[in-house]
Amino acid sequence: MPDWEQFAVDLRERPEAIHEEARRRCAGCLAQADQLIDAGAEFIMLVNDAAFNSGPFISPKHFREFVTPYLAQEVEHIKRRGAIAIVHSDGNLMPILEDMLAGGPHMLHSIDPMAGMDIAEVKRLTYGRTALMGNVQCNLLQDGPKAAIRESALYCLEHAAPGGGYVFSTSNTIFPGCRWSTTSTCLRCSGSGMRENGVSSVKCRVSGRGNSFEVTDDVHAQATDAQCLPGNLE
Repeated sequence: MPDWEQFAVDLRERPEAIHEEARRRCAGCLAQADQLIDAGAEFIMLVNDAAFNSGPFISPKHFREFVTPYLAQEVEHIKRRGAIAIVHSDGNLMPILEDMLAGGPHMLHSIDPMAGMDIAEVKRLTYGRTALMGNVQCNLLQDGPKAAIRESALYCLEHAAPGGGYVFSTSNTIFPGCRWSTTSTCLRCSGSGMRENGVSSVKCRVSGRGNSFEVTDDVHAQATDAQCLPGNLE
């Protein structure tokens, strides 16, 4: 278990110790990414939760010193290897949004609505530089109601799908406790939402290995109960 109190002290009093640990962890990340890509992985998701709902774990100044350079190194390495680099973080990233895009990742995931992240604003700020994935409020897939799921899903499609560069997704995962009835409500919104906005398919084309992500109504129509855990289906 990390000693967060000591970490906070070290940020101020022993910055080189923080950099040393960051370099060690970054090297481990690069080695693991190489193993995955060598084994055939076409994308690497860098899961680096960096924020509370109220804002970043550490100040933007400290983030730019102790995190941004290493995150950029990881993203650039994955891109050089010809894979797709996806950066993930929950929480309110607005004070460090540009830092999360260091190194030019192909995609940013979560866009956490429970932390006040508005995908319309994030798309306005990042369009043409990175694709976005997520923002459908994930806790609603557990708690409902279905009307709120539809509202969240259709907001994402209305504001993020036009112009491309968006992959329809929740702000996290389909996690234990999700019910098929609520999950399928979310998935069905993709087709109706795209049609309402005059979008026949939401495409995000990126440069990794010439691949293309394409999220269409047909893709979502293939969803089955296997996507939810036994005992959580309705």
